[in-house]
Amino acid sequence: MNIIFLDVDGVLNSERSFMAGGDRMKQYGIDNPDDPYWMKITRCTIDPIACDLINRLCTACDAKIVVSSTHRKHFPDSDKKLEQMKEYFANLGVKPEYIIDWTECLSTPRGVEIQDWLERHPETERYVIIDDSSDMLEHQMEYFVRCDGLIGFSADNLRQAMSLLRREESMIITL
Repeated sequence: MNIIFLDVDGVLNSERSFMAGGDRMKQYGIDNPDDPYWMKITRCTIDPIACDLINRLCTACDAKIVVSSTHRKHFPDSDKKLEQMKEYFANLGVKPEYIIDWTECLSTPRGVEIQDWLERHPETERYVIIDDSSDMLEHQMEYFVRCDGLIGFSADNLRQAMSLLRREESMIITL
């Protein structure tokens, strides 16, 4: 099984998408008065291109997503957490069928949380960590795709992640 450990802030949104989404918050942010404030902001500042590139990565590499973002904390631990997360990511533009789990919140560097998940899932064949912050363990750095928080997940990040999940040194990807 191929796994993508996915962050949200700085990956699926960015400084660029926040600047572009400011007016959307005023225009569309109150479309559902029952939405919590964080959902309104996220929905208006998410980068649909970054989400499409993540979907493409999942399809091309037969990969599933484990959410390592702090956004996993928006949902209470319950038997409905995975269902709620799938709905949330679907609203952002990430296909819900790709979301399979989340890392536990251990109040440690993100790399420790990822290592904990990997140890509990030995069926994982390959993985990639997509994040804009580098609080990973040293041995995880070769599987780390660092996004520029100014622009989020890019075509170059997509190429790097595909290469890691396919274990190919070089490849040409038609975007």
